[in-house]
Amino acid sequence: FILKSQVGKRAPMYCTAVGKAILSKYPNSTIKEVWEATDIKPLTTKTIINFEAFLEEINVIRSQGYALDLEEYEVGVACIGCEFYNHKGLVEGAISTTIPLMYFESKSDYYIKHVKECAANISKALGYLPESL
Repeated sequence: FILKSQVGKRAPMYCTAVGKAILSKYPNSTIKEVWEATDIKPLTTKTIINFEAFLEEINVIRSQGYALDLEEYEVGVACIGCEFYNHKGLVEGAISTTIPLMYFESKSDYYIKHVKECAANISKALGYLPESL
């Protein structure tokens, strides 16, 4: 199994876990502007190319606190992404982990937990204080 990903490679926000995690923190009007300014095309048969379906995905991400890319960018690949925040409470970026889909399916809870913890630790290191404190 060979992943095509590489450090520094650019990928579209609409079909990646980090992109969707970041977009989920913006209002739908901003997401629509980004969508309309993007050349939306299917990279796999699972890539979401309909805006209404994409907003449904964004709402799921908002409710669960992380984003998934299950073969949307690359066949056979799963990614889990989560945003992190700076000291002002603004989204600073996102992290993800990439896993062959066959391994993700049996241990998804494990991977999701650790990506979310890592994002929280990055936020903390950047001085972010969650409102719940």
